[in-house]
Amino acid sequence: MLAVEAMGGKLGGLETEITTVDDELKPDIAANKARELVERDDADFVVGPIFSNILMAIAKPVTDGGAFLISPNAGTSNFAGAECNANLFVSSYQNDQVHEVLGKYAEDTGYKRLFLLAPNYQAGKDSLAGFKRSYKARWSTRSTPRSASSTSPPNSRRSPPSSPMRSSPSCPAAWA
Repeated sequence: MLAVEAMGGKLGGLETEITTVDDELKPDIAANKARELVERDDADFVVGPIFSNILMAIAKPVTDGGAFLISPNAGTSNFAGAECNANLFVSSYQNDQVHEVLGKYAEDTGYKRLFLLAPNYQAGKDSLAGFKRSYKARWSTRSTPRSASSTSPPNSRRSPPSSPMRSSPSCPAAWA
């Protein structure tokens, strides 16, 4: 917003109007507001959001409406693979990327007892999946309530994740 103001209301020499909306951290509200931006207000670009659950909610309404979606933070891993879209750009990282490296480090270092804790939404799930993908020890999982637990090995047959550092034949531009 500061750049547009400093450049006299233009970006790349084109008149630019910036509209700010609050997603209220609610996916259904975010999706409706994103749809309104594209359909009613004719937005060419939607920039945001911060959280992965909101990115997942707005991706389809924005890109189906023909606009570009730029995510400066949320990096839901599924958008680097099967759900990749040429109009979706993530400028940060993929949620599972850092955690996959940490899982590999823990495996190589020989850690035997670990406790993983993550929020119960897409970014947290991606983070845990990335760690478990590289750490091959047996897992004991416990969920709420505390008495509900099970033991299962990690899925070592899982294919390597797509990441911004790897090219994806179905969507080479979106995660460059």
